[in-house]
This record gives sequence, structure tokens and C-alpha cells, in this order.
Amino acid sequence: MIDEDNTVFIDAENKFVKEELGFKELVFKHLSRITFICSSEFREGYWQKKPISLSGGVYLSEIYVEDKRDAYINAIDCLHDILLPHFDKEMIREDGILEDQLSEEKASSVKNCKPTEWIDKKLIHKRRLFQKLNLLLKRLNYFDKGSGGGE
Repeated sequence: MIDEDNTVFIDAENKFVKEELGFKELVFKHLSRITFICSSEFREGYWQKKPISLSGGVYLSEIYVEDKRDAYINAIDCLHDILLPHFDKEMIREDGILEDQLSEEKASSVKNCKPTEWIDKKLIHKRRLFQKLNLLLKRLNYFDKGSGGGE
């Protein structure tokens, strides 16, 4: 059972972790997750085949290894959505500019490039968005010890 004040998370090993989590902690956890994703190679997803020995012989098991580029893009989009209610005028303006640039890039890329090339171009835009979100967090004093930072 879950208390009203506590949140239940499932970590990477699918173990339940019960902890009290405020908005600021949620943002920091998400920043940590993005940093973790960035610490590995951005590569395309793929199917990994592993042989499994059973009594009747050897079988191949296929496991999908996620596309780290998509994971990074999705994590930044999620952080964007979490912080959206806290956007200041500067971030609203910057977000609009970045969205317009991404839309223009998509319109030209859909016709002229492969899907993997589009993801690589999208990564550049999402990195800029992530940088702008970090500047927003700095302006909101999220990184100052003891500040409320949006709570």
C-alpha cells in the first residue's frame, strides 16, 4: 500500500523504492537520470541474440537494447514537461525559438534524410533545450542549498 505522502518508484532492477519525494527532488532525480544516459555511448537500438541451453537443445533469445539517443531525447522532453509550469518569460521565449527551429529542421529532414540522420539532428536540438533548461534552473535557484526552487 502507498501512503499519500510517499511515492513508489521502480528502479533499474524493478525493485520498489519507497521514499518521500518533493518537486525539487524529482527534478534532481531526473537530472541525475539524464546525466546517467549521457555517460554512455549514444547508439542506435538493436536486437541482441543470446543462446539459451535447454534440455531439448540450444535456442536463441532476442532482447532489444534500447536506443540511447531516443532515451536521451525522451528524458529531456520529460524534464521540459515537468518544468513547464515554472518557465519564466526568458524560457518561454527560448522554448518557442527552439520549437520553431526543430519544426523547420523536421520539415526539411523528413524529405531529405534517413530516420537515423533525423535522430542525430534532433539530438542537437534537444541538447540545446537541455542547456536552456539548466539555465532556467539556475535562474530559479534550484542549485542553491536550502532554496525552495519551485516548491
